[in-house]
Amino acid sequence: AGDRDAALKLLMRGFPQTGEAFWRRNLDRQIAVQGGSLGYFLDGKEGPVGLMLMLRSQRRMADGSELQIANLSSWYVDKGHRRRTVQMLRQLAEDRSVVLTA
Repeated sequence: AGDRDAALKLLMRGFPQTGEAFWRRNLDRQIAVQGGSLGYFLDGKEGPVGLMLMLRSQRRMADGSELQIANLSSWYVDKGHRRRTVQMLRQLAEDRSVVLTA
């Protein structure tokens, strides 16, 4: 619940026109489907300052192995921390255990 509330605050700052009900409903659905996983937060001294929502799924490959797919759904970083966005994306891209899509 703490992660959802932090995510909701960030998304409302970044996308206020979308409305709180939309984000609350979709965050709750994402948590239910993915077992609590929302994605990644970017932390600052004052707490979470950015969020990268990731919709995760798994695909079975022809050889029987499982491949983890993560769609970069929605993201927001507070204005004062946007210089760190490239660093956050680079760290996500270096994770070889998942295939990222956008």
